[in-house]
Amino acid sequence: MRSWPPSLTTGHNGHVTRVWVDGWQMQCCGRPFSVGATVSWNVMPPLDREFLAQMVGAAEAEQVTHLEERHLDPEDGRLRTVSGRVAEVRAVSCRYAPDAAGPAKLLVPVRGSAVIELRDTADGWEREADGLRFVGYLVDLDDAS
Repeated sequence: MRSWPPSLTTGHNGHVTRVWVDGWQMQCCGRPFSVGATVSWNVMPPLDREFLAQMVGAAEAEQVTHLEERHLDPEDGRLRTVSGRVAEVRAVSCRYAPDAAGPAKLLVPVRGSAVIELRDTADGWEREADGLRFVGYLVDLDDAS
């Protein structure tokens, strides 16, 4: 495990590329990756930044530039490919509770419960304990194109 807080990485063009990688998508059909590796992912713009903010906090959600997506049809038109070197990987876990405004059985992330930890590698299978559920990774890419 690496130290906190993270740095905000910038590529050669001074632009940060921060990708949200859903834990369930990594578990389903993702390939493990590590800091320093070059990746090429299908991505799309963040569609529901409010839901992402429930999991990671508003400040972190605002920094996400792309969502990695493995299940949309590439012909959908919303996807593009981004490639870059993995500069930083952070695993995100949070608590869930019943939605006060929705059906009793609907669980939603508890705002402010996120635990974000630096990782050297990501495989989609993070330890869950103390009521925290792994939800995904925040990944910073250098020299993304």
